[in-house]
Amino acid sequence: MTFAGASVLGSCVTSEYKVNYVRPATGDRLVARSTLLYTGKRQSTCECKVYSQGNGEEKLVAVSLGTISKTGAL
Repeated sequence: MTFAGASVLGSCVTSEYKVNYVRPATGDRLVARSTLLYTGKRQSTCECKVYSQGNGEEKLVAVSLGTISKTGAL
């Protein structure tokens, strides 16, 4: 999620986040996909969804929402 914010803000930190666990993460691999929902000059709001992959299926296991803040001078 912070990487997604850094793609538009540059140097940054995660200043707030919330995670909802949907189901146990079973399977062979975990995949995280993050999206920028909003970005301004100093902060971005991002969403991240984590999926479990196995047996040819992909299942949602967690959803996160966070605020990413720019560090350093403008």
